[in-house]
Amino acid sequence: MKWSEEETMRFVELYSEKECLWKKSSVNYRNKNMRKAAEEDIVNRMGKEGFGVTELKQKIKIMRTTYNQEALKVKKSKKSGGKPDDIYVPTVKWFRQMEEIMDSSTAENETESIETEIAPPSENEQGLLEEQVIEEPSPTLLQTPTRPSTSKTCSRVESTGKKGSRVEAGSKNKKPRLQALTEAVAEVRKAQETLITSQSISDNEAFGKFIAASLDKLPPADSIMAQGAPQRVIQKYRLNALNKSSSASEASALTAIQSPTLSRDSPPATTPAYSIDHPIMNEDTVANDDAAIADIISQAWNLTN
Repeated sequence: MKWSEEETMRFVELYSEKECLWKKSSVNYRNKNMRKAAEEDIVNRMGKEGFGVTELKQKIKIMRTTYNQEALKVKKSKKSGGKPDDIYVPTVKWFRQMEEIMDSSTAENETESIETEIAPPSENEQGLLEEQVIEEPSPTLLQTPTRPSTSKTCSRVESTGKKGSRVEAGSKNKKPRLQALTEAVAEVRKAQETLITSQSISDNEAFGKFIAASLDKLPPADSIMAQGAPQRVIQKYRLNALNKSSSASEASALTAIQSPTLSRDSPPATTPAYSIDHPIMNEDTVANDDAAIADIISQAWNLTN
C-alpha cells in the first residue's frame, strides 16, 4: 500500500494525538478499550481503503523501527567527531514530528545503547520501509541530539498491543489457574487414599458397614429389635468355637457355668443351651435367626462384590 508524504505526515499527527497509544504515563495507556477506540478513530479519520486496525498497528511498528534506525545513524555520526556538516541528516520528512512522540514516551527510561533494542525489519516490512525513505536528503541539519533511549520503552509498546494484553490476561489468570491445579491435585490424592482404604477393608468390615447402614434406615425401635438376631447367631458360633478349642475339662466347666439352672421337677436337659445376657434359645429361634442372617450376608456379599 503506497503512502504519500502528506498521508504519512497526517498519520503521525493523528498518532501523536492519541497519547494512550504511546505515552506510558497516560492514565489510559493500559486501558484496552481506550486504546482500541483510539486505533479505530485513526483508521476512520485516515479514510484509506484497505487500511484497518491491523494495518495501523503494523504501520506504527514500522515507523518506530525506521525512526530508531535513523536515530542510530545520527548518534554514530556525532560520535565519530566529524564536522557539523558531516552529521547525518535523516531522510524521512516526519522524523522531527515522530521525535517528539518518541522522546515523550521514553523520558523516564533512558538507556545508554539503542543498538541492542533495534530488530532488523522482516522482508514484508522492508518494502514498506522503503516507501518511507525519501531518496534526496533534507538540507536541514539537526539542532538537538536525539535521545538514544527510545527503543527500549517502545519495544514494550510494539507488537500491536497484543503482547501487553496477553501479559495482563496472564497475570489475571495466573492465580485462578494455580488454585484450580491445587484443587485438582487434592482431589486426586483424596481419591487415591479412598481407593487404598477400600482395598484394605476386610469382608467382615464391609459386612459390618452394610449392617450399620441397614439399621440406620430403620425406625429406632425396629433397629433395636433387629440387632438381636445377628447378636444371637454370632454368640452361638463364638461359643462353638470356644468349645472346640478348649480342653475337655475347660469345656465341662464352661458348660456348667453357662447352662441355665434347672428346677428339681424339670427333666434333665439333653442338649446344653447357652445364654449370655439373652433369653434361652430353642432350635426354631436359632433356625429363624440363621435364615435371616443368611439373607443379610447374601445381600452384603452382592454389594461388596
